[in-house]
Amino acid sequence: MSILAVVGAGPLGAAITHQASAAAIARRVVLVDDAADVARGLALDIRQAGPIAGTSTAVEGTGDPGAVVGAGVVVVADRHGKGEWRGDDGLALVARLRALNPGALILCAGASQTDLVET
Repeated sequence: MSILAVVGAGPLGAAITHQASAAAIARRVVLVDDAADVARGLALDIRQAGPIAGTSTAVEGTGDPGAVVGAGVVVVADRHGKGEWRGDDGLALVARLRALNPGALILCAGASQTDLVET
């Protein structure tokens, strides 16, 4: 896979980004969160750990939801400081992601995101 996008720079999103980078399942992993500085900082930390983990996956963080364009898989995780995407906010996010990247597989990673999956 070329690009993996992770939406949400909370603990779950950060862990998914780190593991995806370490496993080199994509050439590029993009971490997207409204808290753009947090997403960029986490991406920098993960990128700097790459040589230790033995991976050269490109990792970047952004506050721009348009960064999901071109991703083969978009993972909906948890927002920094706000928890998992759920309810109406989660549904609006999924609709926005689908509009930005209609060909992507959208995965809901949170344990309490069953309402998103069912809808």
